Formats: sequence, C-alpha cells, structure tokens
Amino acid sequence: MSLAIKQITLMNWYKTPKDKLTLMMNFCKIVSIMLKETSMGDEEGADTMFPMFVYLIIKANPQNFKSNIEYIELYRADDLLDG
Repeated sequence: MSLAIKQITLMNWYKTPKDKLTLMMNFCKIVSIMLKETSMGDEEGADTMFPMFVYLIIKANPQNFKSNIEYIELYRADDLLDG
C-alpha cells in the first residue's frame, strides 16, 4: 500500500499532464496487483477496486489532488484519456 500511496503523493512534483497521468496509471496497476495477490480466487472488478482506490487516496491525503486531476483533463488530449 505504501508504494501506491507514494505514487499519488508524487503528483505535485511532476509538471506535465503526461507524467501526472503516468503516476495515476502506476497507482491503478499497483492497486490491481495488490488486489490480485490478496484475493482468494475471486474475480477482481470495479466493485473491489473502486473502494480500494478511494481508501488509498484518502489515506494518502495528497495536496492539490483535485486540481492535478483537472489539470490532466484540461491539458491532455481527449483521445489519450480513453481506456
């Protein structure tokens, strides 16, 4: 969990939307791997991942998280945000 939290807290240090988005994708991958390793053979989906995302973001308490997300949405090309 500490690695996922570190990815979120580093967002303020990176300046470009691409770098910030890369940190968010790394965060998602880490949470996905963490849930796969701790599952008991159950399928992981949004019902499991979303609460973990919310929990880790609240636990990390990143500064300017909302403005970082808005910055990514505003300055990253729309076709690169799908998926």
